[in-house]
Amino acid sequence: MSQTPRHSRAISSLNVQAPIVFIGAAILFLLLRASNYLAVDGALRPLQVYQLGRPLLNGNNHLLYPINVYVWSILIRSLGIHVTNPFAFLAWIQAMNAIAAAAFVTVLYSLCYKLTNRIAISLLVALGYALSRAVLAHATNSAEPMVGLFWSGLSFALAAYGVSRDKNWAATVGGFLLALAMATYQSMVFIGVPIVFLLWQWPRHQAKDTVLRSRIFAVTYFVAGFVLGIPIIYGAAYYASGTRTAMGMVVQFLQVPAKEVYGGVSLVKCVAVLPGLAYALFPCLPHECDGFRCLAARQYRAWVPVAGLAVIFAGLLVVAILALVRKLWTVLREFEKVAIMCCGVGLISTIPALVYWLPTYDKLWLQPLAFLIFSAAILVNAAPRIETRTSTVVWPARWIYAVVVLVGLTNLGRTAYASTQPTPHLEEAQEVATLVKPTDLLVGDWNKIFLLYQAFWAPRANSFNIETETDHDGSASVAVEFLNDKIAKTRAAGGHVFFLGLIDVSVSDWKRLIGNREGLSYHSFDDYRRCSVLVKAFPSQDRTITLRQLNTCQ
Repeated sequence: MSQTPRHSRAISSLNVQAPIVFIGAAILFLLLRASNYLAVDGALRPLQVYQLGRPLLNGNNHLLYPINVYVWSILIRSLGIHVTNPFAFLAWIQAMNAIAAAAFVTVLYSLCYKLTNRIAISLLVALGYALSRAVLAHATNSAEPMVGLFWSGLSFALAAYGVSRDKNWAATVGGFLLALAMATYQSMVFIGVPIVFLLWQWPRHQAKDTVLRSRIFAVTYFVAGFVLGIPIIYGAAYYASGTRTAMGMVVQFLQVPAKEVYGGVSLVKCVAVLPGLAYALFPCLPHECDGFRCLAARQYRAWVPVAGLAVIFAGLLVVAILALVRKLWTVLREFEKVAIMCCGVGLISTIPALVYWLPTYDKLWLQPLAFLIFSAAILVNAAPRIETRTSTVVWPARWIYAVVVLVGLTNLGRTAYASTQPTPHLEEAQEVATLVKPTDLLVGDWNKIFLLYQAFWAPRANSFNIETETDHDGSASVAVEFLNDKIAKTRAAGGHVFFLGLIDVSVSDWKRLIGNREGLSYHSFDDYRRCSVLVKAFPSQDRTITLRQLNTCQ
């Protein structure tokens, strides 16, 4: 396929623009690296690799994440950078995520520029995505999804390149990278649906029988790369972790971690998708909240108007996009229609994961946001083609620009301010570390002081997180039995047993935070409450967290 001079100039221009976009995004994310390690779920997991000094594997939901961390740490060490404490280690893992996020933003920019040949529209995509709350939160922290997101974006880009240039090898490599993205962060696999749609629907100016054959070949090569990648990547990972039989690997592959806790579809979850989108776009909830239910608490009620306004803005953005699709469909070029439909398929394939898991779980919004913002940019680019600029066309386009500006400024300001603040609850965790000795046992829940203590100061042997252990064991009764055994062994060895936060929770908060899973009811810890004495109280915004020592009861 020969290149026109205009096409060659566009490629040459993109070769200059893409590195600039990447460097700019990387610098932005690196400068805004978070000081609050608990701002997103999973940001403390890299410390498992730091403490062990070797690679390990996580569950299927982010199987290869510790491998990414370990490989990155080797790369840092090879550059002569020696990390001497866990805080510096986390800072370098944040840098890994910042670079991966910048690379994904560059992919988005490049795809948009190839489609529109307009820098302004491509920057709309890059800035709108990079400055959304969910992306900023994870690009500046050390949680799991960003490397998987990059692999998924590169998979899409290779598939698009392959179908536009008749390069089937690119589709095969793209399929393999999709398998790698899935193994890195499981939900990233859903981008495979719009990729297949793109490969099948991309405009081809050929004879009908040739078009059909080209479509079949393109999809087959992509699927083959994916199918080949699954046993290679997962098989090697499972084999290294001790699973040596084919059937054992299949059983492990089909496992969905914590599905009993989070999985399931309900009407409430379906309704919460729009608020989830608002939370992914805007900083509309307090730092301590990970969902809209917390706004029922008295100390957070001032946030209700902010959250309500964010939901309205998110709804208007969706309405504006739908209005533009309706008004502009007849003037869209063939490849633009395919791109819009591809984004629609992408939303349809990625949003069900949110409905099944949790609509406000912002990691699962990283891909849907890309499809939403990309489709908006294509429509804004096409809006001037309407000769009679009626208000019904102008206002949605201007509304999209306004939302990008609003999203960018609010998120940038909040993130910049948060990055300059001391780590919340770190001093309290350090104080607990001075009171609890290595021979003692500290039992807690998912309160932030305990999570920081576990991550930075406690060897795994002398701390026990009841919620984490319940998720790992899949049974609350097994976890409680294991806890009782550890308490008995600690006391027999002359150590003391402390509770941090767990037994000071009220009945209502227990149901909200921990739930009433079989074997893990509020009253199953009554004996521990009765036989413990207060050592230290740590005021917190949502509750007072107490450190209590277990004594012998008469």
